[in-house]
Order: sequence, then C-alpha cells, then structure tokens
Amino acid sequence: MPSMSTCTLVAGFVAMAVASPSVAAQTPSVPMKPGLWEIVVKNETPGEDKKTTTTSRICFNADALRATEQILPQQGQFGARCAVKDFKYATGTATWTATCTSKTGTLSGPGTLSFKADDYSGTAQLSGKSGAKATKVNQTFAAKRLSACP
Repeated sequence: MPSMSTCTLVAGFVAMAVASPSVAAQTPSVPMKPGLWEIVVKNETPGEDKKTTTTSRICFNADALRATEQILPQQGQFGARCAVKDFKYATGTATWTATCTSKTGTLSGPGTLSFKADDYSGTAQLSGKSGAKATKVNQTFAAKRLSACP
C-alpha cells in the first residue's frame, strides 16, 4: 500500500499540474461541456497490492471551462509544494512535467490528459523518494459528464 507520505506527494502533484497563473494565461479552453462531472483518480505503487481511488463530483459552468486549471482534480490539501515545467495544451490534450516536494520527499514525472466533450482521461508516472525509500507511483485520471448541474 502506498504510504501516507507517498499519497501526500501524489495529491500535491495533481493539484499543481496546471494551477499556476502563468499556465492559465496561456491555455485555451478545453472542449468539455458544462455540467456535473464525476472525476476518478487512481494511484498505484508498483509492487504493492493496494491501490487508492478518489472519486469526486463537481459542476463546471462555461466560465470554469475557459481555464484549464479549474478542470483537473484539485487535491493539494496535503501541503506538497509543486512546480510545473513544459506545460502544453493543444487540440484537446494537455501535457506537463512536474516536481512535488513535501516534508517526506520528492516525486516528479510527466503527465497527460486528453479532453473530449463528455469525458477526459489521462495518466501521470511519478518517481522519486519518499523518506529514504525510492518510490514509483502510477496515476490514472478519468472523468465523465453525468448531467446538467443541479
């Protein structure tokens, strides 16, 4: 099972992926439809049995969809400090490389999301150290539009 330290770093990674203002200013809107979306983030540490899954629901209005940073799962509450490099968005796909550091270690790696009108999906492959232990974490992201916002 991923340690809490690993989960802390991974959660920070997702939150920062496109959250910086400089990224938002350069990013065109995604092709998603406004509405109620269900977002699932799965974390897996190779060689360990347990996977963690986080599911959330959020309403995106048309204004929120104009800023890509409003769309990715926001899980930064664990205190990791993250930096994005090489963020790119074109024709429905976002890619980036990120590094997240917390009190317990550092994880870094590439991520990608592909957006459509009614769903998006993507992955991130992170590696680094959590404490003194070398760690790898594979993340998958999946979201689907459920309905109009209530």
